Amino acid sequence: TMALLRLRRGRDPLTARWTFHFQNQTKSTERFNDWAGWKENIEHVLESHKFHVIVVVFVILDVVIVTFQLLIDHDIIEVENEHKKEHIEHGLHATSIAILAMFVAELILKIVVFQAEFFKKYF
Repeated sequence: TMALLRLRRGRDPLTARWTFHFQNQTKSTERFNDWAGWKENIEHVLESHKFHVIVVVFVILDVVIVTFQLLIDHDIIEVENEHKKEHIEHGLHATSIAILAMFVAELILKIVVFQAEFFKKYF
């Protein structure tokens, strides 16, 4: 309580509580304080089996979406009216772009986390 009182002197109570909270962290959360700890955790996630499975699922989903786009565009799958066809094509296209954006985010995250090691490892 003395540390809390010292922190509150001349400061906003919200800031004081925030500072006090970080001074009394447990050892399990201390590794998140520095970039090395964050980097290690992100590396672990990016290299995990579950993450790779999720990426493969999104790749397969994108292949299915693009296939449906092509089938609808070439009238192999017929849609009742033109407005509905455009609406479906737009939805499929937007979903495909969202998946692409996730892949770009993954790539940027890997470049930031792995830095020069990324280019040695993947190229």
